[in-house]
Amino acid sequence: MTRPLDGWDEHLAGHPEATFYHTRIWAGIQAAAFPAVRDLSFWMEGPTGRAAVPLHSWRRLGGLLTTLQSSFPF
Repeated sequence: MTRPLDGWDEHLAGHPEATFYHTRIWAGIQAAAFPAVRDLSFWMEGPTGRAAVPLHSWRRLGGLLTTLQSSFPF
């Protein structure tokens, strides 16, 4: 099984404006600090090529509510 956004850090190498805070290492640090937040990010193939879809799931109220966000919630 591949992890979410496998190859993301290599993709960032081609973008000079990317910082450490865009990397999967930083996402891992956030996930370790906030275990209730799940990283569900994935790659999507479209007509113009491959695109990253950042997605985080955050369960609240004992699992009754699930919030999906395109960035880390907080």
